[in-house]
Amino acid sequence: EKEKETEKEKALAPTAPAAGAAGAAGAAGAAGAAGALLQQRAKLNVLRTTDGKAEWREVGLGAVRLIEEGAIRFVEFRPELSDQKAADDADPQSDTEGTARLGRPVLSARLLPTTKPEQAAKRVQVTLLNGINNPEAKPARYCFLLKTAADAEQLVDALKRGA
Repeated sequence: EKEKETEKEKALAPTAPAAGAAGAAGAAGAAGAAGALLQQRAKLNVLRTTDGKAEWREVGLGAVRLIEEGAIRFVEFRPELSDQKAADDADPQSDTEGTARLGRPVLSARLLPTTKPEQAAKRVQVTLLNGINNPEAKPARYCFLLKTAADAEQLVDALKRGA
């Protein structure tokens, strides 16, 4: 049971990507078997245009993760679930008893060489194609609001290295 708690803590603990192959393997091991190189708690907003007027819409508070599968890296955002109805829709893989439960990914985008994140204090803005292997995906502007400017800088560095 204690081992199970340790695994859950590792899954939600923020981790920084390390330089070099040995460092990346160590960071991936510390973040869990999914290959997460970085995980941070953030608030996500998306820029939507309605009737010619662009405005930011809140997606929610949750976990943003930089994930590596083979040579491919992508960014994923899973919102925290707050009520029972939403908890029923939870991803069974993210059962985190005693901590925030995470839902299914609402953002899953491959990092491309054209990915250019921009930082302004605690905010990171980036244009991404949401939906891996989706030929109908259109680029959208996303804004991650993190707890500190240092967290934002860490996310920007990870996104730049991931492309």
